[in-house]
Amino acid sequence: MLKRKILSMLLVLLCIVGICGCSANTVESKLSDKLYMSTAQIKIGKNEVTRDYLLFLNRDGRFSYAMAEPNADEHYGQWSVEGDNLVLDAAGAIDARYVFKIDGNTLVYDKENSNRPLNIKDGSVFKRKGIFN
Repeated sequence: MLKRKILSMLLVLLCIVGICGCSANTVESKLSDKLYMSTAQIKIGKNEVTRDYLLFLNRDGRFSYAMAEPNADEHYGQWSVEGDNLVLDAAGAIDARYVFKIDGNTLVYDKENSNRPLNIKDGSVFKRKGIFN
């Protein structure tokens, strides 16, 4: 009888551990608290210059996106996962929705499915970077 109780308790414990372990492997948990960066050539006047763009996805569902320069415009709002896509819903005066295809540890900008363009080219790749990986 005692053996059966111990086995039952172990089985329940294994189920709890299994459920908790599975929840940590969601797409959202793999993306959250991560910094992504894309480097792009942009035209300023007659010159082409290289600029880095940063996207940070917070665990609480917020994001921030900006060019890696002082005083650069910043986009922020809520992020979510819809199928194979990361969707950024910008807050504030602009009603913008930006879409990125999730491809492993990279995010690929999908201008066609975004309702407003970002200042980067369609297909720009954002790679996971830094100590947040």
